[in-house]
Amino acid sequence: MLTEKIREEIIKAAFIAEKPADHMNKEEFAREYIEPINVIDEDDNTIGLEFKGLCHSLGLRHEAVFVLFISPDGKMLLKREKSGTDPEADLLDVAVEGHVGANEDIGACAVRKMKEKFDFSPEIGRMKFMTSYNRNCPPSLSKTREINNERRFLFKYFVSDAEMARLSGMFQLKDKDEAATLGWYEKGEVLEAIDLGRTTDELLMSFVHYLVYILPDSEIKIG
Repeated sequence: MLTEKIREEIIKAAFIAEKPADHMNKEEFAREYIEPINVIDEDDNTIGLEFKGLCHSLGLRHEAVFVLFISPDGKMLLKREKSGTDPEADLLDVAVEGHVGANEDIGACAVRKMKEKFDFSPEIGRMKFMTSYNRNCPPSLSKTREINNERRFLFKYFVSDAEMARLSGMFQLKDKDEAATLGWYEKGEVLEAIDLGRTTDELLMSFVHYLVYILPDSEIKIG
């Protein structure tokens, strides 16, 4: 059983090892690290609760949601942010995503993340669940201490013309995301970014599953 002192030492070691972004102090890091989330097995059965930080460092599978905003003309709302490994490069990423809280409903979490990111309340019937899949953490030289195994739940939200105008006028992320910019991207632009290796893993995998969901088998080309 973890004592308070042991927990403090674990958080201190993790803060030094992970070297979080400059804007995050130790107190903020600790709050995120000890957030309780569900631990699940490969069959999506909840088997307990654990600190989010320990889930990442020990490779315990947990749940995350991703919401793809789709405009009336088929464009996708994405954020562009600096690469963690190459300061001269930037990467496209999913605009709305995040961890599912302890014992939280998946759909409710997706709505919560939309509200947290944009203060945006979705209309009933416009959000569709697409699919879920397991993401096993690939080796990474930039994050050698992170083993982020996730069960990802992918949603699509059809944005109305009025909502698109409102969203475009509120493209202001919170302070912790201030380095990112938002924009609407066509499918071809996303595919080009993928070919150039200029997307995050989150967008890459989400976009692949999105294409499988929306395209007929005859249009899906692999390789």
